[in-house]
Amino acid sequence: EKGDILSDALVESVSRQVIDNNILGVTEILRKIVNRRESVSYAYVTGVNGNIFAHSFEKGFPKALLHEPHPDPTFFREVDKFILKGKPIVGVGYPLIQGMEAHIHFGLDDSFEQDRIGLLYRKIIYLSIVVGLAGILVSFLIIRKIVKPIEKLVQSVTDYGTGTLESTIKIDDSAPEVFHLCKAFNDMITRREQAEISLVRSKEEWEETFNAMQDIITIQDKDMRIVRANKAAHDVFGAEPGALNGKYCYKVFRETDQPCTNCPELLTFENNLTHSAKITHEKLGKTFNVTSSPIPNESGEFTHIV
Repeated sequence: EKGDILSDALVESVSRQVIDNNILGVTEILRKIVNRRESVSYAYVTGVNGNIFAHSFEKGFPKALLHEPHPDPTFFREVDKFILKGKPIVGVGYPLIQGMEAHIHFGLDDSFEQDRIGLLYRKIIYLSIVVGLAGILVSFLIIRKIVKPIEKLVQSVTDYGTGTLESTIKIDDSAPEVFHLCKAFNDMITRREQAEISLVRSKEEWEETFNAMQDIITIQDKDMRIVRANKAAHDVFGAEPGALNGKYCYKVFRETDQPCTNCPELLTFENNLTHSAKITHEKLGKTFNVTSSPIPNESGEFTHIV
């Protein structure tokens, strides 16, 4: 439940920052969560390549955690339990974007949950005794109006936790309290699904627009490495999709080992303004009118250009 709340609050903003490669921004978010919530022992995010993207540990990612089971929530939430530094930990992983390697993980101190579960068990036992004394008629009504719908709800919550929930709960003539509880659960599932669909749709629309542009478009980091290039760029340079990622722009646009003398990117990184220049690729016999502009992250910092 705590993992779900954290995930609902963070997935959208963290997803954007992972796409923007904003490691510092994600790290700051994760450390705030750990510092403000006593039950959260750690948090980390894996990037689209499956490697650790950012984490909350002040002294680096602990080796002990690398040997523990890591949930693989490519499509749905995944949970693992283990002992870390003498503490019972529930490791919960959620997909940032369904079907991709980008995940967010939380390590929850299970001792808090065990105390809470113990209290819940005591309440259930007490309630069972009271209900038992109410008699056969009351028991029949409870079975019909409360127990069976609650069993459906519990099973649905379990299925949701294991990623096997296929539909929302069917609400019939249950008691009003159970009716509202089931409805609240259904609303939560619906909102979560809509958020996931919206995020995937936004990503697809962005990629379709990016690749539909007839001009060459690349996104580069401060080392002048291409982190993303559209279809037109791959077509012009005869590269397979994704093959330009990680290459220096000057190797692609001029096949040289040093930045161009009139490179507009260097000026953009220097003063955060838009600049243009003509770059000639001798082997292709083409001259490119290159324009570079800064891309700010949520903190207003310029870490990439387009």
